[in-house]
Formats: sequence, C-alpha cells, structure tokens
Amino acid sequence: MLKTEKLHQILVIYIMLDHRIEWYFPMQFRWFGYLLLAFSGLLLVQGNWIWTPLLMLLGIVLGWSFRGTRIDFSDVKLQEYFGVWGLKFGKWQQVPDLEKITITKQQYSQVLGSRGTSSKFVSTIYRAFLRGPQDYRIPFVASTNSEEVLQEARKVGQKMDLPILDCTIKAPVWIT
Repeated sequence: MLKTEKLHQILVIYIMLDHRIEWYFPMQFRWFGYLLLAFSGLLLVQGNWIWTPLLMLLGIVLGWSFRGTRIDFSDVKLQEYFGVWGLKFGKWQQVPDLEKITITKQQYSQVLGSRGTSSKFVSTIYRAFLRGPQDYRIPFVASTNSEEVLQEARKVGQKMDLPILDCTIKAPVWIT
C-alpha cells in the first residue's frame, strides 16, 4: 500500500510525474486540423479577419490535442488532463492507496479508404497503470515500445515500492 509518507520519500526523485499518454483525436482529424491551420494562414494573407481566428483555433485543437496524467508527489494528488499546445485542463484529485502497477497490451487498428480501396493500419500499444482498490486505475505511460513502458514502470514501481504485474501475455507474470 502506498501511503502519504511514501509519497514524500519519493519527492527527492520525482516532484511531478507528467506523461502525455495519447493523441485525443484520430490521425484523420489531426491531418484535417493541420490543413485547417494552413488554410487559415492563406486567409490571413488575404486579410479575412472573420474566419481566420476560428479556423486557426479549430486547427490547433484538432491537430495538437492530447490526453495525459500528472501526479504531484509534493501535494499527493493527481490529474488526468486534456491538453492543447502545452496547456493542460483537468481536475486535481487525491491519490488513493495504490496496490500495484499493471502493464497491458492493446491492438489498435484504423481503416482509411473509400468504397473501392482501403488501408488498414494495425499497431500494438503497451500501457502502464497505477492500480488501486476496486479496479481504480490511473494510466501513466503508453507507447508502442514495450521496453520503454517496462522501463518507466520499473522506475515508478521501485520509487513507490509497488509490484509490477505484466498482463501482456495470457498468464500474467509478476516482475521484480
């Protein structure tokens, strides 16, 4: 169990853990946001002051929105946030007693195309979660590289004195 005293011991290493987990919108919407931003630049050159700010704002939100998690060890609280261009919005809440870290694997697929042809993109995303009582979980890192997720989970697990459960295979394994 992770108590308040443990979190203050960790303060020496991590004052705040901040990980951007994933993009908020799928790839097609992000590309559309980039195009809107470029188009608004053309409108700006032409002197159209009515549509330019609206299209710029929409392009920025579509192109650069992401989800993430911040854990503030000095005040013992966490925030699951929505971010745009470095600005992070979300409600801070107290960290419950944590029991373990789990690593999961998820297949992610996306189909792009029209009636005649289509392309399917498939990738595997590895995620690490801080787990608490009653299926309470806080995502803190996600990547397509399993070693990167495992390395970050080991760092956090060692500093927080939490065991790591690898659920990426059929029979979950405890990692020491």
